[in-house]
Amino acid sequence: MNWLKKNGKYVRLVCLVAISCYAYYNIAYTIDQSDFYLLLINYSLAFIGFASLYTKFKSNIKLLLFLSLLFRLTFFFSIPSLSQDVYRFIWDGHLIINGVNPYLSSPAELMQKNAAPFGIANELFPKLTDLSATNHSNYPPVSQLFYALSALVSPANLFGSILFLKTVLIFSDLLIYFIAKPILGFFKLPVYSVFIYLLNPLLIIEGIGNLHFESLMVLFVMAGIYFWLLNKYSFTGLMIGLGIATKLLPLLLLPFFAKGTKKYDFKAFFSKPYLVLIIIALSVSFLSFLPFLSDQTAVDYINTIGLWFNNFEFNASIYYIFRWLGYQISGWNMIAFFGKGLGVLSLLLVSLVAFRSTTSRNMQIYAMMMALLIYLFLATTIHPWYLILPLSLSIFIKSNNLILIWSFTIVFSYYAYHQAEFKENTYWLLAEYLPMIIYLIYDTMIKPVKIKV
Repeated sequence: MNWLKKNGKYVRLVCLVAISCYAYYNIAYTIDQSDFYLLLINYSLAFIGFASLYTKFKSNIKLLLFLSLLFRLTFFFSIPSLSQDVYRFIWDGHLIINGVNPYLSSPAELMQKNAAPFGIANELFPKLTDLSATNHSNYPPVSQLFYALSALVSPANLFGSILFLKTVLIFSDLLIYFIAKPILGFFKLPVYSVFIYLLNPLLIIEGIGNLHFESLMVLFVMAGIYFWLLNKYSFTGLMIGLGIATKLLPLLLLPFFAKGTKKYDFKAFFSKPYLVLIIIALSVSFLSFLPFLSDQTAVDYINTIGLWFNNFEFNASIYYIFRWLGYQISGWNMIAFFGKGLGVLSLLLVSLVAFRSTTSRNMQIYAMMMALLIYLFLATTIHPWYLILPLSLSIFIKSNNLILIWSFTIVFSYYAYHQAEFKENTYWLLAEYLPMIIYLIYDTMIKPVKIKV
């Protein structure tokens, strides 16, 4: 008993690391997309491990950094089983190294024209989801560059391509640590705050586990914020432009880099440094598309992005309320109307938040995260990895409980894959969103009220 009392901290550490590794190993190697309840149990264990390790050992930076790497390496030799997107990544990569524009034809169209547009097409095509096989690519050029490199590094072996992509994302996460440190110092926040992001199971599973390239996008956004704090607007524009060319979501952040002297300082949006930033960011994004550009490419890409507002729906919140109202009014799904309408509303609200937040860097970072959450709450489609960018920004904000809650409850969205027929469940949707609603009510209405005796 004396030994246990004396070494209790180390015993606790070993137990928490063992629980986390056990959960990550199961998710990486034994759990399929349809195994919802097993995924929920193991994700919960991983989240308990994350929360406990962060709160009890946050003063030990080297330990947390080591554990961040250890948990990622647990996934290194696994093949993504919770998402089939990686096969589309590699498909696009093979098209590029074979001189085929990935934005011009869907995989199904190519297979109809040519039984095998590249060497391992017949092996890859059956692994694509129906949605992926029948739609044009929506992945921006920087992501496509790495997909092409994965195909080039391992042209005849899918596993080799997967290992290459995992390596890229592991190094991206490690670099984020070193970029986040000085940003946290600027805001006088402790360095250990970065592990809210790096140790979060959502990032580890959706990043290294499922190979979504949000990690690389975050690396560019973080670098952009770092240069912005140094008032190096040209480099900020370059990094944010690369972030947009990796995933389009950082486009929403562009209005928040305008620095003014008061709220609603419209002059800030016409200042020379900000205009330089915008011009460089948009130019870098445009130039990245240049190798693929044609009249047809532009039309096809815009139409493909439009599917997120006109056709696709998954794990939404506010949109599902409007969809239900639409059925009551018209008797049919009005996604084409409500999707566009909520998109416009999202743009207006994000603009309003940006105009209001020009007073300080702290306020602007907070506004960036809130703008992304507004966009997600109004979106018709929310996959778990969409939360990675706002989660990364939350490390610079003292009150980040809302995004932490969602980074756990979003695992409930995987229930839709539980049965052979893809189908969402209203109760699991409520279980995902109700905790956030309760927290918002408490944080904004109950908590601020001072009780007088």
